[in-house]
Amino acid sequence: MSNIKEYEPKYDYPKQIYIYIFFCMVKMMIILRFYVVYFYKSKINNSQRFGFDLKPNNNYPKPILFGF
Repeated sequence: MSNIKEYEPKYDYPKQIYIYIFFCMVKMMIILRFYVVYFYKSKINNSQRFGFDLKPNNNYPKPILFGF
C-alpha cells in the first residue's frame, strides 16, 4: 500500500466561484443603482402615486451610490 498517496485538492475551482460571485455583485449594484435613481425621480415627480404630498420646492438628496 505504499503506492497510495494522500488526496491533495486543487484550489483553482473555488477561485472561479469567487470571481463569478464578484461579477454578479457588480451587476446587481449597477441594476440597484438605476432602480434607486428611477424610484427617487418618480417619487419627486409623481408624489400623488405613492399617497403622500411633497412640497414643490423640497429638494431631496439624490442617491449617490458607489461613486457613479
